[in-house]
Amino acid sequence: MNRFVRIAIAAIAISGCSQKMNFEKIPEAEVNQAQRAAAESWATLRLTSWAQDRYPSPGNELSKEMQPGQSEARQKETDKQLESIVGDFKSMSYFETRKSVPANFVIYRFKGAFTQEDVMEIRMVYNLQGNIDGFWIKPWLNSMQ
Repeated sequence: MNRFVRIAIAAIAISGCSQKMNFEKIPEAEVNQAQRAAAESWATLRLTSWAQDRYPSPGNELSKEMQPGQSEARQKETDKQLESIVGDFKSMSYFETRKSVPANFVIYRFKGAFTQEDVMEIRMVYNLQGNIDGFWIKPWLNSMQ
């Protein structure tokens, strides 16, 4: 199985939304900074914890569809799949925010560094109710796909 397929499988395992959509960039002045910071904090906590073989319990920030993917067992399974491909998490930095067209989701894109891969995409997806509806780690592309 090639590397991209394995990462995509791991991403689907932890994502609530997986349908094909079009996306539009949100100008930085219009980005919800509090939600962006929450997305970065949530992803950093998960990935840092996973690097230490800890699997934090989710709170009420997840959509109903996302909740099954964040059980301790599912997190551990996903962590071990990702670890074998990209290594442990090192850091992440904000890249951009996009919205789906039609507007159903807001997507925060981060560049992530791992011990075996210098640049990966860490994508946090929020639904319009403000709940996390997707968490993806995938190969980096400058354009949204």
